[in-house]
Amino acid sequence: MDGKSLAILQEKRRVVEVKNLLRFVLAVVLAVLATVVVASAQEPVQAQGQEWWLKAAKAVAGGLAFLGGALGTGHAQSKIGAALIGAIAENEKNLGPGLIVLTIPETLVILGFVLVFLM
Repeated sequence: MDGKSLAILQEKRRVVEVKNLLRFVLAVVLAVLATVVVASAQEPVQAQGQEWWLKAAKAVAGGLAFLGGALGTGHAQSKIGAALIGAIAENEKNLGPGLIVLTIPETLVILGFVLVFLM
């Protein structure tokens, strides 16, 4: 590879990294907005006294915690899924155990979803 093509590849890599960062920021913003909307739709906040901000903060914290778990699960499942496809290509008997391993991270999202509503 010459210097020019290496520079082009590095620039493309930077563009992909920036796009991924923007997607992450957008996901965080949408999760916070969705959490605030859900929290405000449950009960009117003026009727609760001066502790309305505490309930809103708990809802936002729960949403952010769920977002972190969901992003981590998605990242883990992408790596596991790619490895599972390779393992199945080598030997079809790897399908059953591979699917079990693929679903293990999903329990994190399910438990996080339940905990958000228990807060």
